[in-house]
Amino acid sequence: YPTYHMLPKLSRWILFRMVPRWMYPRWFHANIELRTVYLNRAMEDEIQTVLSQGTVTAIQFVVLGGGYDTRSIRTLLRYPQVTKAWELDLKPVAESKQKLVKRLYQQLPQLAHLEDSLNILQVDLNDLDQLDAALTLISRDQTSSTHTIILTEAVLMYLDDGIPSKILQLCLKRFEPRVSWLFVDRFKESPKDGLDRPSQDVMAVSQQPWTEYSALRGWQVVNWLIKPGGTRHMGVARPQSKFSDSVIS
Repeated sequence: YPTYHMLPKLSRWILFRMVPRWMYPRWFHANIELRTVYLNRAMEDEIQTVLSQGTVTAIQFVVLGGGYDTRSIRTLLRYPQVTKAWELDLKPVAESKQKLVKRLYQQLPQLAHLEDSLNILQVDLNDLDQLDAALTLISRDQTSSTHTIILTEAVLMYLDDGIPSKILQLCLKRFEPRVSWLFVDRFKESPKDGLDRPSQDVMAVSQQPWTEYSALRGWQVVNWLIKPGGTRHMGVARPQSKFSDSVIS
């Protein structure tokens, strides 16, 4: 719904009228559906878990490398507890996304109230100084009763070697202990996950906690799944200091 109204009229006509559905590869759509459904459920479960503690009054949502996804908009519309969303991406992407979002507000004036809630920042995630400055800015909006949910979807897998682990440590530094991390990604430095062997039982592999990855220092995975495809690692993590009694499921 938001995606359709963000597009120029010509693009809508081409994508929704001219291109037959059979031309879109089903295997690709199925893979996207898997990770989308997982993140939708993980987001809803995490919000409920955070609010059930009784000490959180607001949630802010931070997407690292949001691209042209409309998840931030959909999250703000669906969950009134999420009062602010931040997207961090490269300058060309951020500038283009801002134009698309502006078009959305023009097409659907009833969504114009989101303008003060959605913030798109120009950040190169490989530049840790840029990222830390952005996270510091975001953390200023966090009070003692605010929880931050960070999301990465098919982003960390494209960053320079060693950068993902440093990003995770920066997130802890700025938002601990009231922070959660939702991810559907792939980590190049991770131990073998078994999916490179066709005979491996994928369901059995998906139950093995990913505890050996050094980038998770300070984080505890509380939900963990593996799926086929490039973005094969899916999970939810929280700071160990706050959720030391959590169990991987």
